[in-house]
Amino acid sequence: MIAAARLLVAGLAALLLLGACSTAVEGSAAPARIEFRTVLATGDVGQGGLRLRGEDGVSYLLGPAEIDGTQVASAEVENESGSWVVQVAFTPAGATAFADLSGRNVGKQLAIVVDGALVSAPTVQFAITDGVVQISGNFDQATATRLADRISGS
Repeated sequence: MIAAARLLVAGLAALLLLGACSTAVEGSAAPARIEFRTVLATGDVGQGGLRLRGEDGVSYLLGPAEIDGTQVASAEVENESGSWVVQVAFTPAGATAFADLSGRNVGKQLAIVVDGALVSAPTVQFAITDGVVQISGNFDQATATRLADRISGS
């Protein structure tokens, strides 16, 4: 399941740094607003929903947030074979919602939005039912720690 979670959130390295940046006064880090949304369309087609442009320059039309930060139980930094990752664990309700969301969207894209910025829109390979995903990228320890702290509200 961890491998599936990595596939789901792969490619976050560059734009996820935006989510780790803060304009808050030091020592008063506000939690990052993290959302998981379905991708309704790509390119300049479709109406309604939220439209965000990805790092790839593609315009994504997104459905409503189906999972948000209130459904995140924790975010912790781990070193996976020399690479720093942020492991996000959902609350029981969040785990159920994510299993449903990923199960309904196998073969489709899900958008991960942090603080209003589209950070990734990976294709779901299969339902992720263990309630844990890893955000991987080219993180150093400090960057991964800042992101985990922002997601968990520390």
